[in-house]
Amino acid sequence: MLELAQKIENFFGIHRKNVEPWQIFAARYLLDKSESGVKIEEFKEYIHLNYNVEDIQLQHFFRDEIEIPAGRNFSTARKPGPERRWIPPLDLVSMVVDYDELKDARRNARNAFWLSIIAIVISIVVGGIQLFKIQEVSITNDFIKSEITNLSDLNNKVRNLPEERRE
Repeated sequence: MLELAQKIENFFGIHRKNVEPWQIFAARYLLDKSESGVKIEEFKEYIHLNYNVEDIQLQHFFRDEIEIPAGRNFSTARKPGPERRWIPPLDLVSMVVDYDELKDARRNARNAFWLSIIAIVISIVVGGIQLFKIQEVSITNDFIKSEITNLSDLNNKVRNLPEERRE
């Protein structure tokens, strides 16, 4: 089944980008195959198709994470014998979840940063517009005050005129 999927990917030119460390990629593969178990040969073959990793690194990873996980004195083999299929421990789930949460947190922090920059720019623009409007209002108020003063002075002058000249 694995070979068929790889042949289809190769035929259509589908190449996966190595966007995450090979260890996380390997852990995801092992978790996907946790129900049926994984043979070490299948594991190595799948990883080699997507990453350029030496066999010794894969053996160490498989031994440390699957065969004898840290803090355990037993293996997680499903069936003993030459057809051993290995079942990943729950520690791998934590590793993958922690990695995904860290990636999400970094992406959210980047988004929050840019949203805050946008909010600051908008507040500066709105503040500038408000200052312009305040100056415009104060200029208008000054103009109105001077007109009222002029009218009041004119009214006083008219009152001081003799009655026959008022009309």
